Amino acid sequence: MKIMLNHFLSLQPVDMIFKTTREGEVIPVRFRISGFNGNSVCEITGYRLVEPQGEYTTPDGVYLNHDTQYYDVVFSTEYERSHRINMYYDKQGTCWYISRKQPKTTKA
Repeated sequence: MKIMLNHFLSLQPVDMIFKTTREGEVIPVRFRISGFNGNSVCEITGYRLVEPQGEYTTPDGVYLNHDTQYYDVVFSTEYERSHRINMYYDKQGTCWYISRKQPKTTKA
């Protein structure tokens, strides 16, 4: 796995359904996550691929390199609430992860 963690428990693997374009772009569609109440399926309502900046550590403590794609994702649950999380796609291992440790936001 090419994703290196500053905080070992900050990432959680997820089952992802995604599409790919002819140009090889990865488009996340929905994901399944295991929780206390079993599995939840979450629909992705928006996403932004964060442009690579070489090797660096994200605000939520994940060290990235050129083998990892980093997404800012908005999704909804079965309760129709909207949430924002960071997702990571390991191109070498073709695995998806979500960050359980979200960066702190400041109010403007």
